[in-house]
Amino acid sequence: MMSKFSKQKSQCGNTDSQTIISNSENDDTTDLVVSHQKSETPFGDMAIPYNELGLNVLPIKIGDKKPSIKWACFQDKRQSAKTIKKLESQFSEGNIALLTGKVSKVTVVDDDNSGMSLKELFMMFGRTPYVVKTPSGGWHLYYRYNGEGCKQRVNGLPIDIRGQGGYVVAPPSFNPKYGRSYEVVRGVLSDLASLPAMNEGAVTAPAQTPSHTVTCEGIKEGGRNEALFYYLKSIALDVESEEDLLEMAHTFNKEQCVPALADDEVVSTAKKVWQYKQEHRLINKGEGGVFISKKDIEELGSSVLHLLAFLKMHHKVGDTFPVSPVGVGKLMNKSESTIGRLREALVALERIVLIKKGKKGRYDPSIYGFKS
Repeated sequence: MMSKFSKQKSQCGNTDSQTIISNSENDDTTDLVVSHQKSETPFGDMAIPYNELGLNVLPIKIGDKKPSIKWACFQDKRQSAKTIKKLESQFSEGNIALLTGKVSKVTVVDDDNSGMSLKELFMMFGRTPYVVKTPSGGWHLYYRYNGEGCKQRVNGLPIDIRGQGGYVVAPPSFNPKYGRSYEVVRGVLSDLASLPAMNEGAVTAPAQTPSHTVTCEGIKEGGRNEALFYYLKSIALDVESEEDLLEMAHTFNKEQCVPALADDEVVSTAKKVWQYKQEHRLINKGEGGVFISKKDIEELGSSVLHLLAFLKMHHKVGDTFPVSPVGVGKLMNKSESTIGRLREALVALERIVLIKKGKKGRYDPSIYGFKS
């Protein structure tokens, strides 16, 4: 039996009303009935309503999921009413997408027909009042942005996370391949302003922030290689193959770089980032880490390697520092004699060098530095 009925003006681009019948006690959608007509002007219908809720929008080519404009600049800057009106006048008949991440304050779970029910998805990611059914039969679950990046294939399933740096095609966009539109099957448009965050620990957030300047005209010469490098670093941990990473590199280059980089530069950058991944040199945002060379791993014992890693976490090349058996011993939970022995081993193996020999006593310690 239905426990909740709600009617609203269409949020999918027609003057006709649509009725959403939802069972609040059932997380499945077998009891949901959604009916509305296909919109002939998806972007024109919904650009302003979405924007008024604080969401940045993108015009999308019908039959494709690619934005019709350069959009990197809109990841961090709210679109003005003037910008929306200009886009609406140019792309009214196109599909519409929503930018995810901090600017729109939304993260979307993109389930591409994993076979999981909404109840199972809610158990994994948490309940949300706003759910969209995609033309292919998948789901878009909307949540409040909480620092998530973009992640592919969560737990090996065809489920992606669209957070900072991403976007999702939104209702009432139409997909001619399936002959269907993106449809809201749970919730109403105003729910987008009060979404819950995802379950804690459901996903990590590997987004990284490049230092280049992005404009709406695209990434210009002088910043293109760096932008591509940082973008690939931010997604590589969640990409399954070098071929997939290369494909994403070419897409980023085509859509964001003006003019586009030469193919050999794109390939070289993608291969470099993939090598970093193979060597375990990529680190998620918020995680600490140091680079330990293959030579160090092969030549140093585990205890000596542990001290070297500890020193690298606290000091960089060019720094000078004491290696106090008392202080370091407490931090590493090792005895003073053990730290003294490991320190001398690092000197003998030329990983650190003695810069200044101290006198006996805590106020004039010996000073060391990394071997350059």
